[in-house]
Amino acid sequence: MRYPIHVPAGVSDPSYSCKDFEAVATNPVKCNSDYPPANKPKTQTYMIYKTILASLTALVIATTSSFAQDSHKSGPFQGAKANTGYVTHTTENGNSVLTLSDDFKAPDTPDPHWQVVDSKGNTYLLQKLSIKGDKMNRKITVPKYVPDIAKVQIWCAFAETNLGEAAFEHPVK
Repeated sequence: MRYPIHVPAGVSDPSYSCKDFEAVATNPVKCNSDYPPANKPKTQTYMIYKTILASLTALVIATTSSFAQDSHKSGPFQGAKANTGYVTHTTENGNSVLTLSDDFKAPDTPDPHWQVVDSKGNTYLLQKLSIKGDKMNRKITVPKYVPDIAKVQIWCAFAETNLGEAAFEHPVK
């Protein structure tokens, strides 16, 4: 069985051959070898990628070290009743935050409070350390009016005495 042959428009001879017609390119096609363009050596493209990678690495290191500078650890608490653990100063959303370490033990006194001392020796009595239900304020936000923090004290408001203090190597803001 013979299949019908489709004869293009304008061809009157049914015995034509496909070879009689030339292939005409209507759209230029780019070869894969044209990417990257021939005038840009592959080593130059490699160097660009290498530069971008080095820049991103430097940015990550700079960002990480800036976060590390934002945290300050005090020396250990020293005192008659508060003598375990330390305090950490961090900055969260522009606010100074003090956090007691997990090994800090609350002194067994009637009314312990947070108290901070600035670099000029001024004291600021802050929140109560122990709260309802045998819980403790392990983390507090320092008020904006405190200029800097040289020491953190645990202060007994009932006996009006210092139970222990932890000092920072340099005053923190």
